[in-house]
Amino acid sequence: MTVLDAGCGTGLVFAQLVPSLIPADAYTGIDIAGPMLEIARRDFPAGRFEHGDLYDLHFADGSFDAVVCFEVLGHLPDICGALAEMIRVARSVVLFTVWPADGGVAEEAEETGGRRALHRRFPEDYVTAEISRAAPGLDLSVTVTGLGAYHGFAVVKP
Repeated sequence: MTVLDAGCGTGLVFAQLVPSLIPADAYTGIDIAGPMLEIARRDFPAGRFEHGDLYDLHFADGSFDAVVCFEVLGHLPDICGALAEMIRVARSVVLFTVWPADGGVAEEAEETGGRRALHRRFPEDYVTAEISRAAPGLDLSVTVTGLGAYHGFAVVKP
C-alpha cells in the first residue's frame, strides 16, 4: 500500500505508519512549510518528505492507494480545491480530519510560533457538500466518525 501524507508537518504520521504498517518506501509526505519539512527529514531520514501544495499536487491521477490529511484543512481558506486534489491522486481512499463546528463554518486565528494562523471549524454537512463539489460525477462513499476533538472522514473511491 502506498500512502501520501498531505500536510505531513514534522513527520508524526510517518512515525505512526512506518515500519509497523507500511515500509518507508511506500510513504510520501508533502508540506508547504520548509521548516516543518526540515524537522521531518532530520527526525525521520528514511522518509520521503517533499515540498508540495495541496491545491496543486505534482502527482499523476491515482498515484497513491491512500491519501491521509490530519489537522490540515482547517488552516486553508478553501478546502474544496485541496479535497479535489487529494481525491484525484488517491486510487482507493482519502482519510482526513477537521475540527467540527455547530451551525456554519467558524473561523478564527490562532498564534503558533509567533505567527497568526487560520483556524477553521466545519459542520459535517458543509464538508460532505465540499466533497461532492470537489469530485463531481464520482459516486463516492463517505463515512464520518467523531474522534474526540475532530471529525474523521473516509472518502472511498469507486
